[in-house]
Amino acid sequence: MFAVFVIIMVAANREELTLENIRYLMRYLDADANIYSYTSDYKTISYSADSEIAFGVYRGDFVVADSNSLNIYASSGSSVQQSSSFIANPILLPSNKHLLVYDLGGNSFSVYNTFSRITNGSLDYPITGGVNSDSGMFALISKTSEYRSAVFVFDEEGKKVSQILKNKLIMAIDLSRDGKQLLIASAYNDPQTGDFLTEIMICDPFTGEEIVNTTLYDTMPLKAQFSNSGFYLLTDKYLLFCDNSAVTRSRYDFEFNYPTHVTMTSDTLFAAFSESVLGDTQKVLIFSDKGSEMGQYIADGKIVRLIHDSNDVYTLTDSNIQRYDIASGKSIKYKVDSNIVDMILARSDTLYLCYISHANAIITNDALSFDNNENDIVKAK
Repeated sequence: MFAVFVIIMVAANREELTLENIRYLMRYLDADANIYSYTSDYKTISYSADSEIAFGVYRGDFVVADSNSLNIYASSGSSVQQSSSFIANPILLPSNKHLLVYDLGGNSFSVYNTFSRITNGSLDYPITGGVNSDSGMFALISKTSEYRSAVFVFDEEGKKVSQILKNKLIMAIDLSRDGKQLLIASAYNDPQTGDFLTEIMICDPFTGEEIVNTTLYDTMPLKAQFSNSGFYLLTDKYLLFCDNSAVTRSRYDFEFNYPTHVTMTSDTLFAAFSESVLGDTQKVLIFSDKGSEMGQYIADGKIVRLIHDSNDVYTLTDSNIQRYDIASGKSIKYKVDSNIVDMILARSDTLYLCYISHANAIITNDALSFDNNENDIVKAK
């Protein structure tokens, strides 16, 4: 019956279907199509071990990139795509439109959909950062022969539409979800005092025309990201929560305790601070997009990854995964092997636990249910 439904939908919507959409639908016409459904029947996904490896999820599929290739796997463990990449230090940036992969410290980048490479290219100088927007646009930080830093902006087809040049050091960028605004945080020295200065600029990514430009004194920017109500800025001295005009709504000063981990989402920011000299206990503070504190919890061990999903926070340390419910304050832990290297959220009820040569999936409402008192390691089916 589902096959008949797909055929009818293809016939009715032939003008709006792309080759990728048709291929994606064809996955479900397989005689054993239920292996692609999101159930507890996730398989162990195996891949080649590499010293430089990156993990991600693109449109529900598990992605692994290393120095030689990019691989996309269905939840069954079967390969959906395998492409040669030859990227020494891969960075994965998925969006609703496509998957951007660039070589941090190298010159090359590629853009993929589920089944193939859409485009690839290279810059004249090393890439030091990037961002991928749900609009399909993406941008990369590099430099030119005449300017210390540059942001190269590309449309959803991978064509360069603009470049923003600066004689400052661009530390962080972000694109709005609709691709209509570009946020740039740059550092430079005061020519008279030698102190660090931070320039915050929001501009039109197509023309480079400034919308907002402001300067912060005696601080260096490290990370910046748009939020639902403006943007966040992480510096070496504090966190800023700003509106769309760069007016500060709230500020959190670090004093002598710099955060060990900061995760920014559209509506929430998480900052972890060491609670001990050895750093084996972390206090995680939770802020709204306007800077009000929403809660806090304690995580045991060094934080490897922190993921926010709706009302839950998943924190991976070297010994466990901790699920924290923001509304209720409930918390539960799940033991993991000490050689775990990363954790990726596939969807709201599924986490991939990533090791050097394989990944297992767990269903969060089973392994990390708040009804359980204690959890042991659960083997993926």
